Amino acid sequence: MTDDLNRTLPEGVRMISVGEPVMKPGAIRFTRCELRLFYADGADHTEQAAAKLASGKLEIIKKTKRGEGVLDIAPHISLLDARDGRLELVLSAFEPTVNPSDVASVLKPEYFIARRLEIYTENKEKFR
Repeated sequence: MTDDLNRTLPEGVRMISVGEPVMKPGAIRFTRCELRLFYADGADHTEQAAAKLASGKLEIIKKTKRGEGVLDIAPHISLLDARDGRLELVLSAFEPTVNPSDVASVLKPEYFIARRLEIYTENKEKFR
């Protein structure tokens, strides 16, 4: 079934598996993703990006129900790996939700490519 679906999906999107849901979407708490950063000078800034993520406060302006607010995303990011222009991160996916574009807004690349690798529950079990 996945092969049939993959033939119809847009380029760059692929189905990994198909099955009956086991968990409810409300159980999602974390997402593991890969963030590839591209800078105007063409250089690899992975080490500097990793150092910035580890440096402490990383404040962004985030839209809220009441307008806008300042959010320090540093406590909601775990850096797993940083090399070859790629950062592998675990981000909070629930109160607050931190997405790859929030991280990129702090690191200020020319552009970036994000890829979600896995989703986890509160106990860091794979979401199924």
